[in-house]
Amino acid sequence: YIEANAQLEAKDYSNALNNFDLLLEIFKNSAGSYYGRAKAHHENNNNTNAFNDYTRSLEINPNNPKALNNRALIHGSEGDFKSAISDLNNAIIMKPNYDHAFLNRGVAKGAYGDPKGAITDFSKAISINPLYAIAWRNRGITKEMLGDIKGACIDWRRAANLGIEDCQAWVKSQCIAQ
Repeated sequence: YIEANAQLEAKDYSNALNNFDLLLEIFKNSAGSYYGRAKAHHENNNNTNAFNDYTRSLEINPNNPKALNNRALIHGSEGDFKSAISDLNNAIIMKPNYDHAFLNRGVAKGAYGDPKGAITDFSKAISINPLYAIAWRNRGITKEMLGDIKGACIDWRRAANLGIEDCQAWVKSQCIAQ
């Protein structure tokens, strides 16, 4: 298990998958092994297997907000924003200060047609982690979509200061007068 997770961290997904497969032959109800294998599949863009393994992990241990967050990413990538939001709602219930879940729910809400809800979630992610550059970037994008260029520029400047390169370009091209 330790070796499989080390391989996962080292981005050696093929060997991680092999080791998680071996573990699951022995420990058929290991939520952690299903979760690890799901992450490896997810990183290899094998969303079907990743989804199935996240789901199996959650059947064994339903109290894993990271598995819910990651499964929500797959729902979102397939355009199923309602299911993504549902998984993220549950992840946030389990872990109320889960900044990634708030960010991802904001993305899903924006894609689902709720930009104000998206801004609320991006703001919550920022309140949890003020250095969360992607949250600043995404909130700025959503503000721009709603016509709040001044607010977008404030957020993009913050994201640019935190190292987001595309925001640096946006500040230069769209925020000169702001």
